[in-house]
Amino acid sequence: MIHHNFKVISSKCNYLDHKYNLFNTWDNKKDYKNLLNQKWDKLKFCNKKNYLNVVNRLYLDDEAFYGKNFYMHILKRYMIKKRLIKKEATNSDVGIKFNSLNNKKKVLNKIKIPVISF
Repeated sequence: MIHHNFKVISSKCNYLDHKYNLFNTWDNKKDYKNLLNQKWDKLKFCNKKNYLNVVNRLYLDDEAFYGKNFYMHILKRYMIKKRLIKKEATNSDVGIKFNSLNNKKKVLNKIKIPVISF
């Protein structure tokens, strides 16, 4: 919706940090109602530069969430190879299994990948 120049209302609890200033955000019921009752011209458009930065970081960067070197993909391949998880495991399954390991640092040192946060 942002790509098509819509004004967007979103919870602050979405997966993108509110520092990117992409949405008109709310964090409680009162704020949400206030935003819904705002006049159109009072709502803000997203910051285009920040939007393009987020798109780049999510989709174009090889280490980003959808990139070929995203740390969860590499971790999953490693854990499949070591037969710690099955091939059809989700990222959530990978995270749960990884958190249950006693030798997390050893695994991270073996795969040598950067962990990117948003």
